[in-house]
Amino acid sequence: MPAEVQPLTEALLRAPKARSVLVWLGKPRGGAQCLRQLVRAGHPLTHESLDSVGPGQGPETLRGTLVHLGVLPKRNEPIASLRPWLERVLTCLPTQHRRILHTYAEWSLLRRARRRAARGRFTPASAAGVRNAIRCSAAFPTWLDDHNIPLTDLTQTDVDKWLSESRDRRHVRLFLRWAHQRRLTDKHEVPDRPRDEPHRWWTETEHWTHLQRCLHDETLPADVRAAGALVLLYGVPITRIAALNRSDLTGGIEPRLLMGTHPAALPPAVYQLLLRQAERAEPNSAIGRVTPRTAWPLPRVHRRDTPLRSRSRTQAAAP
Repeated sequence: MPAEVQPLTEALLRAPKARSVLVWLGKPRGGAQCLRQLVRAGHPLTHESLDSVGPGQGPETLRGTLVHLGVLPKRNEPIASLRPWLERVLTCLPTQHRRILHTYAEWSLLRRARRRAARGRFTPASAAGVRNAIRCSAAFPTWLDDHNIPLTDLTQTDVDKWLSESRDRRHVRLFLRWAHQRRLTDKHEVPDRPRDEPHRWWTETEHWTHLQRCLHDETLPADVRAAGALVLLYGVPITRIAALNRSDLTGGIEPRLLMGTHPAALPPAVYQLLLRQAERAEPNSAIGRVTPRTAWPLPRVHRRDTPLRSRSRTQAAAP
């Protein structure tokens, strides 16, 4: 066993439950199997080596464990995972579109993502949005091929036909704007889809009734109550709630919740509800690592194929 793996070996030997370690070692596509492949092939334990293994739960959980133990340096995983994913997507595209989409993704979408990560928080949800933009941008040239339309001969009629067959508008608008700036096509308009107004509005009584249910109805799931209370009391979007971390919640004489750069005062009942949900969603691992949360107070699905992750604290103490 290479010397650089020694911290992992020592951590596994210190694990309080041997069964958790044995389950992790025996998973056919888990982190242990990924580690065996790298060691047998003589590859160094680096982020680049794990990227070359490809996607999957095994490389992901092994990476998190090695970072926790100090074997690998920390990095912004959502932003770092985009480039290997892009290379895999591009290999499935026709040659005539691969270069254009690679240039667009690298110098427009990924460049914007790196700037956003440098300025502040770039979450897995942010990375999922970038991947969705790349998929939609790749689907448009494929549609042009199916209709025998070269990108240079694209007309507004063709764009309108695409819009009538596809729900995506924003990403295609960005791609066409970029293509026009590079003189790859003429300027085309992609109008916004008309938005429907709500057909029914809650009365003030109904609003407070639902808020009271979120605060006091024990039959509702805890994560629904926590998220619902924030929506009903502060109007917080679900995307903002999904990006909250445990450190955003502070106690003391005046409990507060940090939403962006604004700490909002919390009523005691709301604070206790959020604190309870935060503690329930705290995942512990057999090697003492706390799995990073990307969806607090909405719980994640924690896999049990590795000593890196486990179920919530109220369910089990080990994976």
